[in-house]
Amino acid sequence: MPVAIVMCPETDIPAVLHEDCETDLVLRLDRYIEAPSPLREDTARLWLLSLPAPSGWFNSIGAARLNIESWLADCASEHPDGLR
Repeated sequence: MPVAIVMCPETDIPAVLHEDCETDLVLRLDRYIEAPSPLREDTARLWLLSLPAPSGWFNSIGAARLNIESWLADCASEHPDGLR
């Protein structure tokens, strides 16, 4: 099950999207105004890489979760007094 994490520059909370197949995930990502057009799987993956962390395309929920946990750990180390 493919998973996309989208962190648009103007938001503080990432969107976590998942679908049963890559084609459906691309169609869902295509709803974002910021997404390049025409959106295909390869351009979707590149677009997600261009967005702020923890954005990305993942092949499973487990991989996406590890990415989020790593991002949270990085944030915590950058702000040892707590995230604000």
